This record gives sequence, structure tokens and C-alpha cells, in this order.
Amino acid sequence: MLAGKSIIVADGRRLEYGRSGSYQETRNGQPIAVGKYQIRDVSVCVQFTTGLTRCDSIVQDGNQLFVEDRNGQRLPAQVG
Repeated sequence: MLAGKSIIVADGRRLEYGRSGSYQETRNGQPIAVGKYQIRDVSVCVQFTTGLTRCDSIVQDGNQLFVEDRNGQRLPAQVG
């Protein structure tokens, strides 16, 4: 579902999921984080090149798409 796609989040970030498992996060066209992603259960988990890991869920509620973090905070998003 995510391979080869980008998600544009309401806070201005663009999350790019490469077909080979690569991940890049940008804001205003500038890279802010890179790494590799894996799908785990209902989450997409990113292992950043810095060693940190983050798992988010991509949630559809009606016609609206959200990126939900591990604390349950949802930000509106769209496929870009």
C-alpha cells in the first residue's frame, strides 16, 4: 500500500516510502530524516540512519486520511 508512495502531512512534512524499503522525510523540499521502513501489523516503522526508530499508523476515517503516532495523536494527511 505504501511502497512507492508519498504521504503529505498537515504539519508540512512529506513522508516518502520507496519501493525498496527506503524512507525519506522532507519539509519544504529539504530532507529532515532518512532511513528504512517496514510494515508491522497495522504500523509502519522507520529505522532512521541516526539509530532512532518510530512507528506510526496510517488511518482512514471516512474520507479522511491521518498519520497517527504511538501516543494516538492524529494529523490529517493525503497521498501525494
